[in-house]
Amino acid sequence: MAPIPISYEFEFTHPGPRTLTRRLNASPAVREAGVVVILDRGRPNSGRQLGEWIAEDAPGYVRDWGGRDGGRIAFAAKCDSLGWFNGSAARDILLNSSTHEFLPSLWIATTDGTAAVESELVTPILPAGPRGDNMVRAVLGAASDWARVGRDSGLHLHVGAVSDHGHLKALRPTGQSARTALYGAPMKKAQVSLCENIAYFQPVIDALVSRSRRGGRNMCGGALMEASPWWLGGKGENPRVKRDFIADKWQRAGGEGGGRYYKVNFGALDRHGTVEFRQHQGTVNAQKAIMWGRICAAFWVRSVNHHYKHLDCRRFSVNVGGMASFLGLGKKTTRFMRRRAREFGFTTISGGDHDRSLGSQRRRR
Repeated sequence: MAPIPISYEFEFTHPGPRTLTRRLNASPAVREAGVVVILDRGRPNSGRQLGEWIAEDAPGYVRDWGGRDGGRIAFAAKCDSLGWFNGSAARDILLNSSTHEFLPSLWIATTDGTAAVESELVTPILPAGPRGDNMVRAVLGAASDWARVGRDSGLHLHVGAVSDHGHLKALRPTGQSARTALYGAPMKKAQVSLCENIAYFQPVIDALVSRSRRGGRNMCGGALMEASPWWLGGKGENPRVKRDFIADKWQRAGGEGGGRYYKVNFGALDRHGTVEFRQHQGTVNAQKAIMWGRICAAFWVRSVNHHYKHLDCRRFSVNVGGMASFLGLGKKTTRFMRRRAREFGFTTISGGDHDRSLGSQRRRR
């Protein structure tokens, strides 16, 4: 299976989008990482092309970037079809900008609907491996001295499912529309599997996040509720109901009318074609963000990849060692989780034997 497409949303209580854009674009480390932050103005751009927007928000960047690779870059030519530019267009057109030849990784600074949150920084689909991690380190490292997070800010992570950019062929075959894929059995199986796995290891996940992000506490304008009651409209754990849900060609995956304030937000499937993990608190610590991304991606892999469908989460202990073994996580990520659980006072949950091979055994044909 191809690398899991991941996109972050970082929420800040301070500063606002305009200051956030200006300060990040002025950072040499951010430029060196190949990241450009664009301000979401939320209105038509009067025919201006993307290169002009980058030139306005990141002065000198077009000239500097254009000098690379023999000057072959032409920002305007890459997005001639972009008649106007705002957050919605960014999600649809620039989500995979980091994979476009000669384009930088374009991140979007925008406002947020939460009263206490001044700005939100939305990343495109990040490159898998060190390159994507280095972008996160550069941006959060530059923001750590002056950006602020609070109780109402969160770190949201989108994993690709059936979106136009970054969808998985296991859930949406080539040529199939996103709407059709949502009614397909593979997507609904993945949704059920993810909720089962998350619900089983929820005590471990709670031990890795701040107290304000555990249980059903009120935050972000609503209660951040568990994934398990919603995955099937609150119909419970009945195996027959699960089978009927998967087999019903008239019922689609995702959530209907339940809002987005869930630890795992399936409502994002309708809007973006992604599954959103919302439980982590806001942070300017790059290591926390990167490790959270690895954990969420591993849960999604276990839910989507048919090679792992023989794994039963109930065979693993409900502690850090058991969850890391089930997800096939490495030693570095496991050490990070153990340390976080101990820092929050979950000494018992921080233990458990870790054997990566137990969760990495792919089912043979």
